[in-house]
Amino acid sequence: MKKDIPNIIKVNVPYDPHRVEDTLLWRYERIIEEGYSFSEHDFDLFCAILIRKHGIEKLSTDLKERIFNGDNIRPSIQFQITALAIEQGEEVQEEEFENHTRERIIRAIERKRIVKKEIARTGINAQKVTLNNSKYYRTLLNLIKGFVDITLIDWFIPITLTFERFVHIYVKHVEETKFGDGQFKRRSFFDYKHDELYSLIKKILRQEEKSIKDHFLEVSAGLALNKPEQVKDYRRGIGKHPPINLNGDQFKLTIDKTGKIMSFHQIK
Repeated sequence: MKKDIPNIIKVNVPYDPHRVEDTLLWRYERIIEEGYSFSEHDFDLFCAILIRKHGIEKLSTDLKERIFNGDNIRPSIQFQITALAIEQGEEVQEEEFENHTRERIIRAIERKRIVKKEIARTGINAQKVTLNNSKYYRTLLNLIKGFVDITLIDWFIPITLTFERFVHIYVKHVEETKFGDGQFKRRSFFDYKHDELYSLIKKILRQEEKSIKDHFLEVSAGLALNKPEQVKDYRRGIGKHPPINLNGDQFKLTIDKTGKIMSFHQIK
């Protein structure tokens, strides 16, 4: 029987799309006030909200240079502008809506490519895996369908989890989405419920937040002072680096020097 994550209280909060932008803007303003850095996806969303709320003309010259690619708003920012408008139920011009739909299709194709690539690493023919013949595939798609790149710790180097690494963890270390064995010579599965992986990652990060922040403060200083010896990945549960202990279990976690979570699994 799979374990529950300890000390987690689930609270159902009604989703209000009309408050999302204000909530995000408050968070982004705090990032600026604290002198932290933006992840790419957060910066795109920040710019999109500013444009929607204040218009382009009122933005600083420096910000405009980052927003525009030639005479046009960068596609990744325009995508967020349109997505926010659609979410708010606003009227969107036909050409803008068509461009947004094409971009969504492109993104969906890329997400499918990532999923198939990770499945192929297990040694099976990923192109033959379908919703009709694989319960693992059905389960995986259901678990990841709403996931997008996300920042889990705002910091001088933000700690992020990408869609690609999220899929990788599921395919390699979750029994309910394990597919084959492939090139995974060492492969341990979580003893925790498969639909609570994201909550488990957040729980681990909250527990180890001080250690992670201390490490990436040093990395940030190393980059600023041109001291490459300080620019290192964060590692736990590998080599001389002790594992993370939670609920009587041990975990491995690696975060690369740019702040991206690269691997996470339970050590057995």
